[in-house]
Amino acid sequence: MKWGIQYSKDGQHAINARAENILDGAGMWNKFRAKNRCLVVAQGYYEWQTRGKAKLPHFIKYPNGALMLFAALYDSSVPKGETEPTYTVAIVTTHASRSLGWLHDRQPVILSDPAHITRWLDTSSNAWSADLAALLVPREGLTCYAVPQEVGKVGTESPTFIEPVAQRKDGIQAMFARQTAAKAFGSGGVKAESKDVKASGSKDVKASGSRGVRASGSVDVKPLQPKPIKDSPKKGPDTKPSPKKTESPDARSSTKHAKRERSASPALTMFTPHHDSASEAKRVKRDTDADE
Repeated sequence: MKWGIQYSKDGQHAINARAENILDGAGMWNKFRAKNRCLVVAQGYYEWQTRGKAKLPHFIKYPNGALMLFAALYDSSVPKGETEPTYTVAIVTTHASRSLGWLHDRQPVILSDPAHITRWLDTSSNAWSADLAALLVPREGLTCYAVPQEVGKVGTESPTFIEPVAQRKDGIQAMFARQTAAKAFGSGGVKAESKDVKASGSKDVKASGSRGVRASGSVDVKPLQPKPIKDSPKKGPDTKPSPKKTESPDARSSTKHAKRERSASPALTMFTPHHDSASEAKRVKRDTDADE
C-alpha cells in the first residue's frame, strides 16, 4: 500500500481526506466513503508547529504507548503491464482537539472503541450513514512532545525520531546530566546530606547531625573528641623577636672556672651511712694526736 490517493491525471496525490468534504459527499471522496474504508495502524503521528519562520516537529501518541488506529480511505488500480493491483491510502482528518489546538488546527480521526472500529470497517451496505459521520470527531487525552529536526529530512529513518528531544542521549536533559556529573567529579567528591538511614531487617540507624550515631534499642556511640591544640603565637606586624642574651668576657671566664672545679671534685653520693658514735670519737682523737 502506498501513501496518497491519486486525484489528477498529472499524478498528484492526496495524503489526507478532510472529514468536512467526506460528510458533504462532494468530489472524489464520495465514491470512496461508502465501500473503500480502512484503518491505518501506527504508534503515533508527527505534526509541525509553526513558530515564526521555523517549523518544530512534535510526536503525538497515547500516554500508555498503545497502537493507534486512524480512519482512512483507500483506492486500488492495476498499473499497465502488471497483474497485481496497487493500493493507495489517505488518512481522514478533522479539526484539532482543544488540548492540541496550540500545535495545529488539524488531527487524524482516531478510533479506539471496538464497536466504532467494526462500524467503520463494515462496508456490506455500500452506503454512507449518519452513524459513520458521528465517528469523524477529534480525540482528547493524547501525549505530545517535541522531537528532533531530522524528522523533516527526506530519506532519513531512525527509531530515535519518536523519542523526546529532552530524553535522547544527545538531547538537552542528557547534556545537563553530563555537565552536572563533570562538576561533581571536578569538585573532588560527592556531598552527602544528613538523612535517616534504615538497615533492612535490623534496627534503625539515624544520623543526628554531626554529633554521633544512635542505634535505637542499644547504646549511644559517640566519636572521640580530639584534644584542643594550642596554636603557637603567630607573628604579626607588631610582633618583635626577643633579643638574645649576651654574656661579658668576665662572666664567661668565671663560668668555665666553675665547671673545671666541679669536674675535679668527687661526686657526691646521696645516702645516710649508719655509724657508731664511740668509734667516731676514737677516730677523731687519733687524728688529733697525729697532727700534734
